[in-house]
Amino acid sequence: MNSSVPPQGRREMLKARSRRSILDAATALVIERGGPTFTVEELAERADVSRATVFNYFPSVSDVLVTASVEQFENAWATFDEATSAAPATDGSRAAVFNEVSQSLRATNMPDVILSVGAVVGRGDQASPRHEALLRQIMDRTSLHMAEHVSARYPSWSRLEVDLLIGSLMSGVTVASSHWLLNQGGDLSQEARVDWLRTLDSAIEGARSGYGNNGRPT
Repeated sequence: MNSSVPPQGRREMLKARSRRSILDAATALVIERGGPTFTVEELAERADVSRATVFNYFPSVSDVLVTASVEQFENAWATFDEATSAAPATDGSRAAVFNEVSQSLRATNMPDVILSVGAVVGRGDQASPRHEALLRQIMDRTSLHMAEHVSARYPSWSRLEVDLLIGSLMSGVTVASSHWLLNQGGDLSQEARVDWLRTLDSAIEGARSGYGNNGRPT
């Protein structure tokens, strides 16, 4: 029996390998240079593909960067999915679903991902409008993944209700990520991770009950 891979299968394998090489090369260059400071020619050379091949798979270098960063988030959201699926669904009330999503966010290993994405989008004075737009794209795609997971788990919720819940949380998480990255730089110590949890809790509580100093006079 002929066990060789059919020609179409070989082509698909080669395409997948080239795409993977481009993404891995982009990630390596970002780490080496401390940001997305490379040309498409340099990317193609590192990936051992032609310039045209890069554009066969991605419209621009920005799209390569977004895809590579989203992959980092998707690895973290696998933990999110596992955390939300580990226990039976709640009663479906807003408070219960909010708490479930919040607890899953706390269980997700965000610091490593934030630092990785921070190298791509830049931070502080390095964060150009283009890089900030990349971060928004990444967070939008992440929010979409979370919303689809929650929608499947709670079919009685309308998509509008799910999007409002996830949107309010992720807006705060985006701001929290930027502040934590500015404060901690490249630190992944235990102290920095504890600080991330405090920062995340501020974002969660803000989405739950509003922002501002609760001790302020009304």
